[in-house]
Amino acid sequence: PDERVEAVIPDGNGGWFIAGYFNWVGSQARRGVARLNSDGSLHPFDAGANGTVRTMALVGNTLYIGGNFTQVSGQARSLIAAVDATTGSLLAWDPNITGPFGTRTVRTIVHADGTIYVGGLIITVGGQTRTNIAAIDAATGTPTAWAPEANGQVITIAVNAGVVYAGGAFSQIGGQPRNR
Repeated sequence: PDERVEAVIPDGNGGWFIAGYFNWVGSQARRGVARLNSDGSLHPFDAGANGTVRTMALVGNTLYIGGNFTQVSGQARSLIAAVDATTGSLLAWDPNITGPFGTRTVRTIVHADGTIYVGGLIITVGGQTRTNIAAIDAATGTPTAWAPEANGQVITIAVNAGVVYAGGAFSQIGGQPRNR
């Protein structure tokens, strides 16, 4: 009854990736993320997250997913993962994001120039403090030196011409007062 779709993005082939809190698509088991073909039928892609997938970014044949989960394809992944966009197979990429217990989540993922920008309620990325916003190397999963620190949840990010724009429930970011 409380199953829901929270994000939809094109798959680059006329179909769609859907993400959210669900265990089924039609009569087929799919947990947290699924791929629909252009005719609306279910694609064989199956990544299987054990919690809500709130956001996605497709880069080539890699689908980055973020949300409130601790496993993808039966393997440990904390709040973020990368999967093969065709099969759903989990990739080695693992930034290991942590957040405040009970509220931790990745709410937004954006790719720009080889960097994955994430926002949400997070505390660390790869063992390094990155409060609510971070930049991660798309190839290695290692956090970059960029660490503006937001004092509240980052819900959305956009990148344009090398400038990162963030919105959310914060009043300070990058050491400067910024209302949301």
